[in-house]
Amino acid sequence: MMAKRLSSGEGGRRCSIVDGKRAANGFYTCPELEAISIPEEFISPYSMPHEALTYEPSIQETVYEFKNGDKERKIHCNIELEEEEQNQLKEMQREARRQELYFFPSITVLATRYLSRARGDIPRALQLMVETQTWRAAYFANGPILAETVAADLKLGIVYFVGRDKALRPTMVCRANRIPAEWYKEKQTDKLIRMVIFCMEYMVRYMTVPGRVEGNNLIVDLKGLSATQVPISELKKLYSVMSKHYIGRVFKFYIVNLSWTLNVIAGAVRGILTDRQNQKLNILDNASFKEKLKEDFALTQLEQDYGGTRPTISDFFPFPVLPGSFAAGSKAPPNLSAPKDVHKVFSAVSCRGRLWDPKKSREENLRLDFTKEAGEILVQCGLPVPKEVEEKVKRASERSERRGSKGTANQSDGSAVSEEDGLKESMSGKSIGSALDIKGLQPAPLSQDKTETDPQIQLPVVRTDDADLEVPTKSVNTNYSVTTADEDQPAVFSDDDEDELIERKTVKPLGFFSCQCY
Repeated sequence: MMAKRLSSGEGGRRCSIVDGKRAANGFYTCPELEAISIPEEFISPYSMPHEALTYEPSIQETVYEFKNGDKERKIHCNIELEEEEQNQLKEMQREARRQELYFFPSITVLATRYLSRARGDIPRALQLMVETQTWRAAYFANGPILAETVAADLKLGIVYFVGRDKALRPTMVCRANRIPAEWYKEKQTDKLIRMVIFCMEYMVRYMTVPGRVEGNNLIVDLKGLSATQVPISELKKLYSVMSKHYIGRVFKFYIVNLSWTLNVIAGAVRGILTDRQNQKLNILDNASFKEKLKEDFALTQLEQDYGGTRPTISDFFPFPVLPGSFAAGSKAPPNLSAPKDVHKVFSAVSCRGRLWDPKKSREENLRLDFTKEAGEILVQCGLPVPKEVEEKVKRASERSERRGSKGTANQSDGSAVSEEDGLKESMSGKSIGSALDIKGLQPAPLSQDKTETDPQIQLPVVRTDDADLEVPTKSVNTNYSVTTADEDQPAVFSDDDEDELIERKTVKPLGFFSCQCY
C-alpha cells in the first residue's frame, strides 16, 4: 500500500493520501466538525504555561505501572510507542481501511487510547472509535458550542478550571451543590454536560501539548449534599461522556466532601475497584483530602477550601487559571510576569499532535508544529525559534507583499476593492460541499465553473478568478474547522497556517450524520 504525503503546496504537511483517499494517522478521514467557538476575550492568557512546551514527563507519567504489573499509557502523541503497540496500531489501521471506516482527524489521533481501553482487542477498539465518531457527528452537527451561549452558566461556578497539578495537567472543579434547583425542576441538567464538553474541548485546544501534557484531573465536590441529594444521574452522564468520548484524557477523579453515609458507601466501593480504577477514582476522606491534594498540587493551584492558598474563586469565566509554580506542595506565589497567550503557538490542528509512524524519522515524529505567530512567543519563553517557523513568517510576508502590489495595480485601473472584499467576491457562487458517511466517503458532485483535476492526486480542485488563490475541496485540503470571532467573515485557516479562504456550508447527510464542509 502506497501512501503519498502532500507537500505544503498541495494542502499542508499533515494530510496524506492512502489508496487515493484522505488519511491521517493511518486512517481514512472526513472533514472535522468545529466543536467550540471562542472569541479571544474569553481565552485565559495563562491557559497554557510556557513550562508546558518543554516539560518532560517522567516514565510513570508516560506509562503508568500499577502494583499488579499492569500498565497503561498516559502520553500517546509525538512519542515513540513500544513495538507491541506499534504492531497493534498497524493492524488496527489496516482493519479500519479494510472496512472503509472514516473518522474525524481528531479521533484518529486517539487510536492508541482506544486500543488501551480495549486491552488490545482491535475490533472492540474500532467499535469505540465508531461510537465516538457517531457521537461527535451528532452532537456538533448543528455547529460548535459558542462561548457566548455557555458563559452565563459557566459563571455560576459549577464547573471551571482552577489550575494544574505537578505534571502540568489542567484540573477542573465540579461543585455539585451549585447546580440550580430549577435545572432539576425544569429538566435542564443537560446544561451541566454541555459545560463539561465545552471545558474538555477548550482543554484540548488551548491547554495541552502533544507528547508532554495530554491529560487532566477533575475534582468533584459533594459538599453539603446528602446521599439522596447527590445528582447521581448527572454525574453518571458526566463520567460516561468523559470516559467514552474523551478517552484516556482524565488522569484522576478526586471525590471530596462526602457526607457520612456516602463515606461509608465509598469505603465499600474502594475494596472492589481494580488497580486501574483506583488510580483514576480517588475517593478522599474528609479528614485528609486537603493533605492528599497537596501531594499533587502547588498551593497556588488550589483554593483554600481544598488546602491551597487561593481565596475562594468568584469569577469563573474566562477560566481563572494562574501561572506556576506547579511543584507539589510549593508555597511560591504565581509568577505573574510569565509569558501570556502561549496557546497561540499551536493551531486548531497542530495542537492535536500525531501518532508515531515508524516510516518517518525520529525528528519528524517528535516535532511540534507551530504557527507562524509562534516565533515572538517562543522568544518570550526563552526558547529557540525553529527554522520552520521562520519559513512560515517569510512565506506569509511574501504573500502579503504580492497582494499589496496587486491592490496597487487595481487602484491604478480605477477598479480597486479592499483585499477582504476581493477575496469574498472571488468566493461568490463557489462554495463547496460534500455529503459524508462513516463508510464509503462520497463527495457530492461539484457544480461550480472552472473545475479541473489535480493531475498528481486525481481529486477535484476548484480554481477562482484570482490566479494566486486556489480554493480546494475538503477532499484535498488540510483545512479544518476554525474559530472566528466575526460571524460575518469566512474562516481563514490552514493546517500549514497558509492564508487560504474557506467558506462554510452545511450539507445534508448521505448516511446517518451531517458534516459542515469546506
